[in-house]
Amino acid sequence: MPKGTIFHRLAAAAILSLVLLAGCGTNIHPPVHANLIQRLQHIHTVALSPAYVQGYTQSYHLSETRETPVPDTAITNFSTTIREQFGERGLHIQDLDMRDSSLAPPTPPWDVSCYGPALTQTNGMNFKPKAFTAPAEDISADAALFVFAWQTTSTGGAIFKKTNPWVLPFDVLFVLPSDLARHRPDSSILNSVSRRELCMGICVLDCRTGEVLWSDIEFVYGSGKLEDRESVNKLVGKACKKFSCYTNVAP
Repeated sequence: MPKGTIFHRLAAAAILSLVLLAGCGTNIHPPVHANLIQRLQHIHTVALSPAYVQGYTQSYHLSETRETPVPDTAITNFSTTIREQFGERGLHIQDLDMRDSSLAPPTPPWDVSCYGPALTQTNGMNFKPKAFTAPAEDISADAALFVFAWQTTSTGGAIFKKTNPWVLPFDVLFVLPSDLARHRPDSSILNSVSRRELCMGICVLDCRTGEVLWSDIEFVYGSGKLEDRESVNKLVGKACKKFSCYTNVAP
């Protein structure tokens, strides 16, 4: 949730509470193909495209969040971890850079405003291909796996402004209940008190039809960084555990 003045936040919290009371949640459920289990039986090779990773820094002036570079080790961490964890689920993964192909979703697949990145209210991230056409003959894979991630770092000033004594009561009364009720993967409360917010979106697309077969969105809050292997292991591990529900290989 964008963090502005006390009055802006109170008004937003009140509106959100009315929406929840009316029964209109803001749930985000990434798409899973209805015939995923049957489709997986015909998938033998999966092309892994390099992860799209973006960093953001949020300062005391919350509405002036800026983009910041993330070390290349973050991309390497995703590639290595996905190879290990998804490979154990029976997928034969090969490297193939398809970020500019018609199969790749737009980048970034999330909303970005002056307050930084956020999930859309409809399907979380836009994992649909840019403009799918018949894949090139040199794509010798049955499916493609794309990974997207952002890392938002809050400065001490940003954390102070989001958790100062004048704002905290409104968070407890309005934001915390909405966090518990809306069943989204992100958390406004944890975002307010954490040094970093890590988000990963992952999707598997059919190379023949361009359909999204499976996708997931995961968040981690705290002081971890995407350039640290442990943080990426945690994100990928949560997604891989969900993917295991559709395979015959135990996690």
